[in-house]
Amino acid sequence: MKSAQERFADLTALLEDLHGLAVEGRQPDLSEDISKALCAHLATGLTRGKRQIASIQRLPWRTT
Repeated sequence: MKSAQERFADLTALLEDLHGLAVEGRQPDLSEDISKALCAHLATGLTRGKRQIASIQRLPWRTT
């Protein structure tokens, strides 16, 4: 099982990837097809991120 730190690292990497897609979507000369593809990738990534966050929340946290 991955540690919380590893899961946060995975989530960070995903968010960085999604940021890159969002920045790419700001280009003024994008075609409609590219815009739609970027949106689809963003939606998929956000869904993946939601699952990753849920998996972090389900970890057995130790209280000290």
